Amino acid sequence: MNRLISQMLKLNFLCLSLAILIVTTSVYVYGDPKGTFISKSFSITNMSTVSESNKTNIIGIVKNIGDRTVNDAIVSVELYNSNNSLMNVIYTPITVHTVGPKEISPFKVWTNLRSFDHYVIRMLGTIGIN
Repeated sequence: MNRLISQMLKLNFLCLSLAILIVTTSVYVYGDPKGTFISKSFSITNMSTVSESNKTNIIGIVKNIGDRTVNDAIVSVELYNSNNSLMNVIYTPITVHTVGPKEISPFKVWTNLRSFDHYVIRMLGTIGIN
């Protein structure tokens, strides 16, 4: 029974996080920088940029498409200018730090830049034993 309650709370938390991301995206999508996602164990959906004050943030939802749990999952974002020069690298934990096979988690990366040309996202973490 406790396990069921725990899973329901986790599902409710994910649904709330997804709803916040959808509302934020629909209101503030900036859209200029283009993103690329590189991973063998994860896929990504709803990746977009959001303009806030003097910075542009990146949001999305990652899904573990591998067959192993990933612990301490982190999003690594490389920001580039139009000359393809690296401007900054940002490391941010995703909302759900342990992501099992077929599980999802939203993420939001706060940048310190208002403008950049494109970005590359990579997933980092420790592969668990399943």
